[in-house]
Amino acid sequence: MKSKTIIDKASPTKVPYNFYYWGPFLWQTQVDPELIKFLLKEAKPLKENFDKKLAGDLSQQMLYSKQSHKRVWDKLRIYIDGYFKAFQKEWNCTPGIKWNPLSVWINYQKAQDHNPYHKHSGDFSFVIYCSIPKILKKEIKEVAERTNHPSPGGISFFYGDPQMNMGIGEHYFVPEEATMFMFPAYLRHMVYPFRSKCTRISVSGNLEVRNNEYERVIKHNYD
Repeated sequence: MKSKTIIDKASPTKVPYNFYYWGPFLWQTQVDPELIKFLLKEAKPLKENFDKKLAGDLSQQMLYSKQSHKRVWDKLRIYIDGYFKAFQKEWNCTPGIKWNPLSVWINYQKAQDHNPYHKHSGDFSFVIYCSIPKILKKEIKEVAERTNHPSPGGISFFYGDPQMNMGIGEHYFVPEEATMFMFPAYLRHMVYPFRSKCTRISVSGNLEVRNNEYERVIKHNYD
């Protein structure tokens, strides 16, 4: 297991200690705005409703068509490969993880819609935030100024026992446009509702890995 050796210079005895990397590999990056334009354009002709196969209580969730499936995954490849390269670096595992796409869909979230506590199918998942209207950004700012409640439209990831001491069981984020999160599909998460009369758009997907490195390293560290 990878660890980081630290010397506490603030301590009179300068006690050295190891900090161990632990838990799921949750990754955040910024995508090219051109990718956002592409994803939105490819979504315009979509007709297949994906709601019944997903956990979210959203206004609409549409599966990308067979015609656009390969084009979309080809555009996403550079970011997904980036995730696995970062994973390999942080966990010291053998490079060359290979993966297969499973499904990719677009989410249209409106006022009072939400995504309950859930996990995904496959081995890894991602979400990309494509459009956050100005009225929602204003609501987020106003809520942050008057309360410490979760931000409207925020996303929380959960891992471990929520009652544990001396540990972090939740990571919470206020998404911004062109932000991408990627994570193991079993990592449970939820999306909070907002009140603004608008539509926030995101794209999500699931994929699987197809070599023994996943069985040897990933499941060993996470199960």
